Amino acid sequence: MLDQPVNVSAEQIHQFQSVVHHNNNRPIQPLNGRVIVD
Repeated sequence: MLDQPVNVSAEQIHQFQSVVHHNNNRPIQPLNGRVIVD
């Protein structure tokens, strides 16, 4: 997670997707009592 949002153009997203051909993210997991700290 980033503190500041990053702006990207549709062209940049398209270029990224042309290089990375699969989703490389993990599913959201339950917190199970953990605390998110900033």
